[in-house]
Amino acid sequence: MDLHVPDLPLGLRLLAHSGNVLLFLSIAAGALALAHVLRAVRAGRPFATGTPALLVVVALAVLVGGGLAPVLRDAAALAGLDHLGLTGEDSPFLAQMSVPLTPVLLAVAVLGIAEAFRRGAAMADDVAGLV
Repeated sequence: MDLHVPDLPLGLRLLAHSGNVLLFLSIAAGALALAHVLRAVRAGRPFATGTPALLVVVALAVLVGGGLAPVLRDAAALAGLDHLGLTGEDSPFLAQMSVPLTPVLLAVAVLGIAEAFRRGAAMADDVAGLV
């Protein structure tokens, strides 16, 4: 549910929009890092030096965009309701904050893939000079 209040202070308005901004920035950062990883894989260099670090960026983007952005939106909604005086015991609104676990699990899976790429790069360096 969206609540539109035209007379919110600037700080609350910025807080209200910060969740979406954080979501879009994390999508852009994750997509850019994943594009570089896929470009290296397509070029035949899946274990290039920066690939594991780029996968860590993807994991952080998933965690921030999927986990932190919704929490920030909920916090902004609670702050807006509090500013309007609608958070008391007799409030018609039930205000809750929830932390989604799916982005955390997905970020852990991507970090596992990053570690596999890191180990693959070490193995590729070990066998580089062998015939």
